Amino acid sequence: MISRDATTIWELWNGDTAAPAMNSGNHLMLLGDFSTWLYEDLAGIKSDPEHPGFKHILVYPRTIGDLRFVRASHNSPYGKISTDWIREGSNLRFHLSIPLNTTATVHIPTIDPASVRESGKAADKSEGVRLVRNVPGEAVYEIGSGNYVFQSTL
Repeated sequence: MISRDATTIWELWNGDTAAPAMNSGNHLMLLGDFSTWLYEDLAGIKSDPEHPGFKHILVYPRTIGDLRFVRASHNSPYGKISTDWIREGSNLRFHLSIPLNTTATVHIPTIDPASVRESGKAADKSEGVRLVRNVPGEAVYEIGSGNYVFQSTL
């Protein structure tokens, strides 16, 4: 698209070769999916379908490829949800803010669940943090509202 001087995303991948009636020079194709991917997958902010409206939040950030940091927020009916993660070598630092009167299930990417820390303490010993389970590649916690800083090894 760029090599053919497009200034917007075309409706079709081959937008300049299809029938003229099928072409759109200003189409929001993929925008919804792309935005959703940024918030739900990279930043990890998801609504729990069993608790609509972000009463319970699913937090599942993805550290992919050589991406080093992500920062995002969502203004839910209960307040602002924010995530901010940075990868430095094999270390991950994950800042998370959960609004009042809500809870969250947080999946922390790690190769060693026992090494996950929250605000400098072993995560399962930190106030307001309860270990749910360890699975290959992550540790899963239940947390209440508040601000958290998780650290893990990738």
